[in-house]
Amino acid sequence: MIVYPLLLMIHIVCIVLGLILLWLSKREVDFLLCAHCGYDIRGLTTRRCSECGCAISNSFQSALSTRRWQFWLGIVLIAFPILLDVTCLSFILYSLL
Repeated sequence: MIVYPLLLMIHIVCIVLGLILLWLSKREVDFLLCAHCGYDIRGLTTRRCSECGCAISNSFQSALSTRRWQFWLGIVLIAFPILLDVTCLSFILYSLL
């Protein structure tokens, strides 16, 4: 039957993609430095560099939101095969009753 290898392939692809997205969301990136002086701007609460006073662009905020959706999409991709297994198992058990 071709269903089982296809399900296995879906499981592997989802888990690998989920792990890659989790890794991408957690890695260190260079855009968290001030473009003017190179100061590390992670953790700033204002939109100005505390070292040189230069305004921080919107790319910093968009970078943080990109990392956020990468994290949650990775979690969903890893959870999908687990939920698929639980659903299939519940249908099998229900059909045996």
